[in-house]
Amino acid sequence: MIAASVALTAVVVFVTFIPGHRVIAQDAAVQDAASKRDEGELDQELVKFFEHFRDTTHEESAAELVNQLNVERICEGAVEKADVEIPLLVRKNLPLMAKTQFQHWFELADDRWMRYELVYTKVSPDGTKAEALVRTWDQDYVSTRTFFDLEKGERWQITDWTDLTIGMSSQWMMAAILRDGFSTDQPKDFQHVTSIMVQSITAVAQQDFYQAASTLKELVGYDVPESMRSLRWCFTAACELQSDANYALEAVDKLEAYEPDAPIIELIRCNAYLALEQYDRVIDEGHRYMQRFGPDADAYHSIGLAYHELGKTDKAIECFLAGLDDTPESYDIVESLAIALPDDRKSEFIEYFKTLPDSDDQIEILADALEMGGDIAALDTLLEYAKQVPGGAPNRPYYESLVLQDREQYAEAMDRLIQGRGILDEDDYYREYYDLQIVSVAIDMGEPMKAYETIQDKQQVFESLLDHLDVQRSLGTEGNEHDESTQPKHEPSQYDAWIESLIEHHTGKFPDDSLTWTVLGRREYYAENYKSAVRHLQKALDLHLKQADESLEQEDDYVLESLLSQLAECHAELNSLEEFFDGYPDKQTLRNIIAYSVDYESEQYQRVLEKYPDSPDDSDVDGGIESLYLAERYEDVLKACQEADEEDEYLYTMYEICSLAYLNRFDDAILRARGFDETQRDLGRAFVYAIKNDRDRFKAAFRRAFLHGYSVDFMKTYIAFPENWDFLDQLEEGLVRPFESYSELRRLVFLTRHPFEVNAVSVHQAANSIGIDLTTVRPEELADQTNEESYLCQFEKGAVVISHQGSEYFLKSGQGPYRGDPKNLFYTELSEGQANTIDQHQAWVSIDVYQWPQAPEIETPSSIPGETLQVLLNLAQALTLGDTTADDSTVGNAIAVVHEDSATYVAPLPDNFFESLKQSPKVDTLTTMFEEN
Repeated sequence: MIAASVALTAVVVFVTFIPGHRVIAQDAAVQDAASKRDEGELDQELVKFFEHFRDTTHEESAAELVNQLNVERICEGAVEKADVEIPLLVRKNLPLMAKTQFQHWFELADDRWMRYELVYTKVSPDGTKAEALVRTWDQDYVSTRTFFDLEKGERWQITDWTDLTIGMSSQWMMAAILRDGFSTDQPKDFQHVTSIMVQSITAVAQQDFYQAASTLKELVGYDVPESMRSLRWCFTAACELQSDANYALEAVDKLEAYEPDAPIIELIRCNAYLALEQYDRVIDEGHRYMQRFGPDADAYHSIGLAYHELGKTDKAIECFLAGLDDTPESYDIVESLAIALPDDRKSEFIEYFKTLPDSDDQIEILADALEMGGDIAALDTLLEYAKQVPGGAPNRPYYESLVLQDREQYAEAMDRLIQGRGILDEDDYYREYYDLQIVSVAIDMGEPMKAYETIQDKQQVFESLLDHLDVQRSLGTEGNEHDESTQPKHEPSQYDAWIESLIEHHTGKFPDDSLTWTVLGRREYYAENYKSAVRHLQKALDLHLKQADESLEQEDDYVLESLLSQLAECHAELNSLEEFFDGYPDKQTLRNIIAYSVDYESEQYQRVLEKYPDSPDDSDVDGGIESLYLAERYEDVLKACQEADEEDEYLYTMYEICSLAYLNRFDDAILRARGFDETQRDLGRAFVYAIKNDRDRFKAAFRRAFLHGYSVDFMKTYIAFPENWDFLDQLEEGLVRPFESYSELRRLVFLTRHPFEVNAVSVHQAANSIGIDLTTVRPEELADQTNEESYLCQFEKGAVVISHQGSEYFLKSGQGPYRGDPKNLFYTELSEGQANTIDQHQAWVSIDVYQWPQAPEIETPSSIPGETLQVLLNLAQALTLGDTTADDSTVGNAIAVVHEDSATYVAPLPDNFFESLKQSPKVDTLTTMFEEN
């Protein structure tokens, strides 16, 4: 049994933020509550109770908030529901600890009720118990619906609550954690899983969703107790929305299996599909959510954004207005409304903007958004309102210049910019925005040198003008007839004339400024004018070397390295690299720079190498030390290492360690290895023991080095292993590494020609065909199963879970395009043939492994065992071949596969797909198939 404090802390944390199952049907309860609200049946004592409760959420201390809870009754109910033997001392201390932890976590969460609506109340006939549904808005005006159970002694107090966002109640969650924590057959990973869940919930309380998502990924592969699975997938889905919408959808699929009525399902899918640009699905899921729970500002906003992207502006506006009727404090919806309204209706958003909390402080926030969206009409409307607000927009001149520029009133725009810029402090970051806008206006008005004269930092304005003029010239040259807002105001020849004049003026004023010539050289380089680039860059180099000689500072010269690298690339393009090398005095420096600047296999580079080969007497880290080591001059290696720069230590330390070992200075070599960071320390020790011919110690050190990605083949680049070590080829078999989602086959999605339903029957048939005998259990029986059992469980919404040999697999199927359009999941551009293949799929089947045996020697999730991957691939093949409508192909019904963790796909599938993947079950195999296609 774990320490009581760990279990109790977990209980309180989970209950504070995410309360277990409520026995009532939530949808029905909400609808029933709505009807009772219409009847006006609100108990006045409870009205006053929740008014006081709202006030206590604003207090600095949560002590009074905790006083509104009947903690003793909450704990009693949880202990009763847990139905396990809990030590008397723990039961006695539970309420006291719970009070302390409740206060701590409430203060950490800092959720204040800015507004609330008491939807309905129901009091028992004897007046001692009550139920209430309350909708609240926090300080970010995010809405939550919560059921409260209350009991009345001397006063009303809360005895249980169910946050409908999650769909779990406090007492049931406490009971589940107590049952797992104090049962005699406690889940093996309970303590680890509990710790991870507490950390993630803490991150959510601090609004750090990225950290919460990252922490939750540490549960991958672990045996999460049944009581926490809904919680785990619910939190994962919500947190991953911030960074990985597709993984959020995967998590919500699993949540739906374990909790088919979880209220968050539709809202997660709605917002995830918005991120994936699947707008029709956004609309469907958003409406589904509101059909269950009534009007909701977040849902209306997402639906409105989807309609706007689909070009259905009227429907978008209708949704935004409905969202503001529900939550008039929503800045995000006001911003979306401002952009969606047609120009002749822009004034309508101002009435909503004025009612926002602290609206005066948000004028410039909205102005920035409208500038980024290019909505000058809405910006103009906002600025007219801002004139009525004292101090409401300190940088109004900047925004007004945007409107005036759009109207081609350039002189007025420039005046406003110079006026506004003139009152800013020298270190005000807004000066940079003013300067960029001055450049833009000056060019549009046909007087680019006016910007040069106005802005004090001549180098900055020179570069800015050059960039703007180049962009405008290219737009005019390439043509951009589809977007009038980016059409240049002048002919390309005019921009060319201004560029020439600007360069002549600036170089005449600063002829000896190396940065100026560097800018010009790089500009010609990117335009592929290599002769001009060489001329400018060489001048910059000469000036820089002259200034460096005159300077007393002796620091690493990154400017010099950059200039030499760019010159080397230009000369390589002009086939003059050898002449450039001959003319530069510091051959060693230039040779090293050329090594990483040009094609290593090019004839030019090889000719340079012939003229300046690696010298065994040179102590350069990249060349000399390696040459000394290969020549077995180990004493010289040690001397060269002592003379090398400390910052290059990572390049030569392995040579130093191996040299010490070859000199039989094994103790010194081990001490040197200990100086490495923990990711390389064991690798150094493995080198020493291999040279020493100490098999056992080598195996122990290599096992730990393997965890950090090192291999026998890598070690062979440094040393020759003893000839009688015949175990090396099998050494890596059975060793484990930390799990890497990008390179491992945790989940595969097969796109199929024909619909194929994953259910208990089809999965039983597939399992039997590969020799796996499964018993069938119901979802409510899962908590009684052990990892040693092989079983199958079908859930309500079509998903199936398989448990076999300590691993658990999740299988699901669906009709229609996967995730709306699976092509949105990939980073690489698809060929026409690949796109056509993917577009032909009519359904999909997914299979993933979310739990597998963990290696005890590492603290993070370990890699998926080979036997687990074989089961996954055998099941996948059996399922795709099991469709009677499939042809005789060895890949059956499947036409493409997607590995979402790496955004890798194969389309179409080759006939040897499963055979190849079983031989080498990793993402690299998929990548090879993709490249061959």
